[in-house]
Amino acid sequence: LRDSAALVENGSTTAVTRVPAQAGFWLFVLKDAVELHVARTLALIAVHPDVQQRVREEIRTAGGANGQAIDRLHYLEACIVEQLRLWTPVPLLMRRAMRAFTLRDAIPVEAGRQLLIHAGFHHRDPRIFGAHADRFAPDAVVSGGFPDVYVFSAHRQGCAGRSLVMFVLKATLAGLLRDSHFELAGPAIEQSRIPYLYDHFNLPL
Repeated sequence: LRDSAALVENGSTTAVTRVPAQAGFWLFVLKDAVELHVARTLALIAVHPDVQQRVREEIRTAGGANGQAIDRLHYLEACIVEQLRLWTPVPLLMRRAMRAFTLRDAIPVEAGRQLLIHAGFHHRDPRIFGAHADRFAPDAVVSGGFPDVYVFSAHRQGCAGRSLVMFVLKATLAGLLRDSHFELAGPAIEQSRIPYLYDHFNLPL
């Protein structure tokens, strides 16, 4: 099986790329993705006025609502990625060791051993993300050199629908933010330390 996620991402899919079986699933989960991630991203943008101003300026500069304009919204995409990092929707990933190695120079891992990776913990680890670990930091994402995040998993196990989901989220958020300014009525979110959980079902904007 070829890496369908990478092929979809770089636009080099062919008639034999095995993704059609996943297409129906992508459309099914898009509903939940839009409901969850649009609301949460708007909440974070709303409590960071400087971010909201920059996002709205980017949207206006990008032009219309066509595909090319949506693709140019890199800062808005960074906001979405940061929301996914802070509130990781799939916090646990399963992998299998392809070869034997030693973890942290102390823990031997045999080839074929299954590994459970807590991506949610990784995304909040101050040893990796430093001062940004519990903060909303889209500026750090777009500046380059930001640590890797695994909100869509990665490599061969990466989500093949990532580009579709990201495009829909950006298009939806751009449509909302183009002509409207948002404020969060509550519950409050402290900029200095984003909470681990947030109830998006009760989110007045």
